[in-house]
Amino acid sequence: KYEFDESGDRLTQYSIVQHKIKADGSCCKNEIVGFWSMSDEKLQIQYDNLTWMEPKGTGNIPESVCSKPCESNEIYFQGDLPCCWECRPCRANEIVEANQTECKICTNFTWPSTTYQDCEAIIPEYISYSNPVIVTILVLSIVGLLICGVVLVIYLRHSHMKILRASSIELSYFILMGIASTYATAFSFCTDPGLIVCYWRQLGFSISFSLIYAPLLTKATRIYRIFRATETFEQARRCMSMGSVVLTASILCFVQ
Repeated sequence: KYEFDESGDRLTQYSIVQHKIKADGSCCKNEIVGFWSMSDEKLQIQYDNLTWMEPKGTGNIPESVCSKPCESNEIYFQGDLPCCWECRPCRANEIVEANQTECKICTNFTWPSTTYQDCEAIIPEYISYSNPVIVTILVLSIVGLLICGVVLVIYLRHSHMKILRASSIELSYFILMGIASTYATAFSFCTDPGLIVCYWRQLGFSISFSLIYAPLLTKATRIYRIFRATETFEQARRCMSMGSVVLTASILCFVQ
């Protein structure tokens, strides 16, 4: 039986042949692996008879594509050929938009989702109090505050002693306050952030050192002026009174 199409061409059946290397390794032989029928447009392939020569020797059907699909965090960049493209990754804080052709930066306090299709709010992670580093900092800070408390009690009970009066005990209170503030500020770095805690972190650390070093500078200046005072001793003495010294230290702390 012979069939013809409307153009007068014969509708026949074609054999699909694969060019193969022989079993002994010599070249080559043609083997029928399927048929194509034009009358009913039906393809029959004997897949078990197909042999593929891949570089890795896996025997799988080789891929015949110009470009592979991009990952979820990549955008398509058109190449020279219309059917080919290049995959370009977005940055860590960007999502893909416009059918995976553009990258968009997430707003503050948001981060791309696992699919890189939208931005999600960042869930804050707080410090765990079971962390060995946090436990060590808190223990040392508590010990430091206890020592400052013991020193303060000693100063208050023996404030009349000459050795303490000669060391400018009022300025020593400033220094002791600064040391205690330093230990107390450590707690703000080990607790959950908040408005007050954040202000404490920013100001407490700097103020602590100001309370320590401003009185030390005032002490050094006072001792220097005492040893340098000669004929102007009476005038210098008025500026070296304890009230003036405390006022000077307070002004230095405020300026810093």
